[in-house]
Amino acid sequence: MNPRHQRPWGIRRELTLLVLAALLPFALLGGYGTWEDYRAEQARTQARALSLARDVSSDVDQFMLDSGALVEALARVPSIKRGEQPQSDQLLAELVERYPYYESLYVLESGGRVIAAGGTELPPPGNRQTYVQQALRSGGTVITDPLPSRTQGRHVFVVVTPLWDERGAPLGVVAASVNLLRLQQGIRRADLPQNSSVLIVDNNGRIVLRRTDPELWVGRDALGSTAVRDALRLREGVSEGSFVDGQRKLSGFAPATRVPWQVIVGIPLEEAYGTLRRELARALGRLLLAAGAAGAVAWLLSRRLTRPVGELTNAARAFADGDLTRRAPVTGPDEIAALARTLNRMAAALETQVSELREARTREQAAGERALTELHRLHSEFIAVAAHELRTPVAAAKSYAELLLRDVDGEVQLTAATRRQSLTRLDSVCDRLARLVRSLLGASRIQAGGLVLEMVPFDVTVLVTRVCEDVASSSTAHDVLLRKRPIRFTAALGDPERVEDVLINLLVNATKYSPPGSRVHVDVLAGATHVEVVVSDDGPGMPPDEQALVFERFTRGQATSGAGVGLGLYIARAYVEAMGGEIGVRSTPGQGASFWFRLPRVPARATLPLGAPELSATAATETTQPDAVALSA
Repeated sequence: MNPRHQRPWGIRRELTLLVLAALLPFALLGGYGTWEDYRAEQARTQARALSLARDVSSDVDQFMLDSGALVEALARVPSIKRGEQPQSDQLLAELVERYPYYESLYVLESGGRVIAAGGTELPPPGNRQTYVQQALRSGGTVITDPLPSRTQGRHVFVVVTPLWDERGAPLGVVAASVNLLRLQQGIRRADLPQNSSVLIVDNNGRIVLRRTDPELWVGRDALGSTAVRDALRLREGVSEGSFVDGQRKLSGFAPATRVPWQVIVGIPLEEAYGTLRRELARALGRLLLAAGAAGAVAWLLSRRLTRPVGELTNAARAFADGDLTRRAPVTGPDEIAALARTLNRMAAALETQVSELREARTREQAAGERALTELHRLHSEFIAVAAHELRTPVAAAKSYAELLLRDVDGEVQLTAATRRQSLTRLDSVCDRLARLVRSLLGASRIQAGGLVLEMVPFDVTVLVTRVCEDVASSSTAHDVLLRKRPIRFTAALGDPERVEDVLINLLVNATKYSPPGSRVHVDVLAGATHVEVVVSDDGPGMPPDEQALVFERFTRGQATSGAGVGLGLYIARAYVEAMGGEIGVRSTPGQGASFWFRLPRVPARATLPLGAPELSATAATETTQPDAVALSA
């Protein structure tokens, strides 16, 4: 079956199964009780079958006991012992007439000849010698197997006891011939169930007597019957199986004690268990009917729960498909109604959030467009500024180079002082171009993540002193003052070349934002764990909003009067932070600005690498320091 066409297994079925599961223990308990009643009644029926077999066996034993007692009493009669035939015949005839069970009573000599007889149905002489000799050898009463009668189709058995004279010598036997039909009449008087069968077999499994149609069954082999085999094997008990007539019956069997026979009473299974099975079927039917009624009621009542649950499912499916305007009906039990209200509130909140997200996305798209526009603007501005910054020093360098070429070619005659000044200016222009290119390359490396540092210990004071002297010699519009220098050795861990770039950027930035003729102060402060360098100017200062953005790319203060691409402070921050230090600014509008950076300090005994800046012997042993040292020309 295609899975798409299968009915879903819903909560309605689950509830129905839950009700049936709750009823299951009671159903099992009722079924178990019914089954136990059935088993008990079955046991009683089997016990009754065994009791009937014992009763019939007892009747057979009693009949054989009575017959044996009769012949044994006749054997003690004097007239019979003396062989007085007229008296013996008369006595035997009177007894046959009085006891109709016996076909005949007779006396035989040891050779099998009839001495006296009463009754007309004497057994045929064919087997006389056998049972006469058997009785004389045993010295007691003997009962023969069924023997054919003189009458066609009839069988008898003979009860024989020895006859002794006064001296104890054997004279012959006294015998009683009993017709099987007479025994059958005695058996029929037993209280047997309707349609039941009684069977008597010998130890070889041949039929001695059957309750119905005895003459047709006498002498037949009955070992093909399950009941006969069980009776011969177990001797006493009950079994269920085929009877001699081929029907399945409940058979009780018990042995006779006077003769080597087994008495079997067979009760048809329908007669034995029919009522029980019908009662069991009715009880199971009642249980199934009750379970079906409970399941139907649970199925009908579950609609009150499953209908709102289905509506909640449809609403949740609509929410999942994006329809947040859908609302679930608030119906059903309190829990389902509360769930519906919660789901509706969730949908409303999601709808509001989605609307807000859409608005935020719109704002983000607008902000992204503005940022992209600003990026394009900054890019264009950077190109323009970079082109302007490069055009001015390149033009100056070209003019100085042309002037010097004209002097070489003899077109003009330059004095030595003019020639030296031109070369000095050309060198300064080249330095300016180198710094500009260096800033651009540094920003590119930082952006690409390719910044490489060589971390070594170095003397900060020596490096700061040298850089200040270089900047002071190249700047004629400002005085660069190194105010504070620590007395002790100030070694820090970093890349000296990058530290020099940082300090130059800070000094150049200070000269841009401070008016001509003003002073730029540099301080070196030694702390317990770091060395701090502070560059202060007398410029216009910065408002707090500019201080937060001053270290960003392409950002320049509004009060600047010089050229630049806005990369110096950005590169300085990247270098300092890469070396494990800190950088910042302290400024008050109208009172100038102080840019500072800190580097990790190295213990005084650390060994400086070859070529690292070192303090002079005079500075290392100095005990006092000047307030300020003017480094400007």
